[in-house]
Amino acid sequence: MLLAGSLASPCLRLLVVAAAVPAALLLAGLSVLVALQACTVVRVFLRRSSRCRGRRRGLSTEEVRRLPCYAFRPPLAAEEEAEQCAVCLERFGAGERCRLLPLCRHSFHAQCVDPWLLTAPVCPICRTRAAAAAKRNG
Repeated sequence: MLLAGSLASPCLRLLVVAAAVPAALLLAGLSVLVALQACTVVRVFLRRSSRCRGRRRGLSTEEVRRLPCYAFRPPLAAEEEAEQCAVCLERFGAGERCRLLPLCRHSFHAQCVDPWLLTAPVCPICRTRAAAAAKRNG
C-alpha cells in the first residue's frame, strides 16, 4: 500500500502540471485579447471625441473653391500623352474642369479631388499642404 501511494503521488503531480500549463497559457492568451480589445475601444473613443470637438481636418469649401481651376487642353504633339487624374485614373479630356494644386503643381479632375481636399488638406500624390496655397490665392 505504501508503494501504491508513493507511485500515485508523482503521477498525480505530473497530471496536475500537465493540466495547469495549458490552462495558464489559455488564461494568458485571453488576458492579451481583452487588453487589445480595451485598447481598441479607447482608441475609437478618442478618435470620435476629437471629431466631436469641431476639429476640422480638411479644407473648407471656400478654401477649395479658391484653388485654381482650368479647362484641360490636350497636348498639341501627337506623341505626347494626355495627363491622368491620380484619383480616378482616367485621362483628362478636352475641356474637362481640372484643379491645379499650386505648390506641388499636380492636377486632378476637380470633381475627383474636391471631396478629398474637404477631408484631407494635402495633395493626394505628394502630401504637400494645399491650405497654404488656398490662403495665398484668396
